Amino acid sequence: MESELLTFCKKFYPNLVENDRQIIQPLELDVYIPDIKTAIEVNGIYWHTEQYGKNKTYHLNKTEKCLDKDVRIIHIFEDELVEKPEICKARLKHIFGKINRNVYARKCEIKLISPKLKGKFMDKYHIQGNDKCKISLGLYYKNRLVSVMTFSSLRSSLGYKETKENVWELSRYCSIFHFNVVGGAGKLLKHFENTYNPKTVISYADRRWSNGNLYSKIGFIFDKFTEPNYWYVKNDRRYHRFNFQKHLLSEKLSIFDSNLSEKDNMNNNGYHRIWDCGHCKFIKNYY
Repeated sequence: MESELLTFCKKFYPNLVENDRQIIQPLELDVYIPDIKTAIEVNGIYWHTEQYGKNKTYHLNKTEKCLDKDVRIIHIFEDELVEKPEICKARLKHIFGKINRNVYARKCEIKLISPKLKGKFMDKYHIQGNDKCKISLGLYYKNRLVSVMTFSSLRSSLGYKETKENVWELSRYCSIFHFNVVGGAGKLLKHFENTYNPKTVISYADRRWSNGNLYSKIGFIFDKFTEPNYWYVKNDRRYHRFNFQKHLLSEKLSIFDSNLSEKDNMNNNGYHRIWDCGHCKFIKNYY
């Protein structure tokens, strides 16, 4: 995976540095691109679990050390490169500033789109795939769907115990490959604001991939960094942690002991945790 990524990056930056140990000594960076002060890590989902010493703050620590050196770092999980290589490459090209074709939002129109169409678009163009949302907005250029933005109620999985009236989460935004959809996010958000009159919209930028600049451009205010999140890994697959809350484990695991924690029960069944870098939380208030 790392070799393939290097080949791709060298098309744009032939002088990149492999396995750099100078930027955040003594830690290693898989790829460092001096021209744009950007590092890329390929995190194998087997070797980067707690089982092999990669604790809750391991990836976050590298991120913060890079920030101290004014270096942006991108963490890509191995399974993302295996299962969604085109999305990974497209995101990197955007980060590299190597997309030369533009679509201008002022020439586009907005439509509500069906859950089926939204799901198909998200699975093709968003690294997290489809979502559960209440509102899906599509941006069309000459009858072609070029961007989608979705909005949902506040999620209990993020700690929200009750739904607050007219408070929304901007859940997903993505665009077609190989084009800059200039002003797309701003136009879609403005349409949502004018149509649904929200009191507050929140959103989260994944620190493995994003520095959150898009949110600042469309009027959001940075609120805080969230704690790192984890997945479980078994047989080279990542599984979302919410599938394995303790009250569900007795029905899902072949070995279960109610006196043990979720983590210990999962470990006893061959599942081990892998951590991300947390998220940047952004808020936009309208009162």
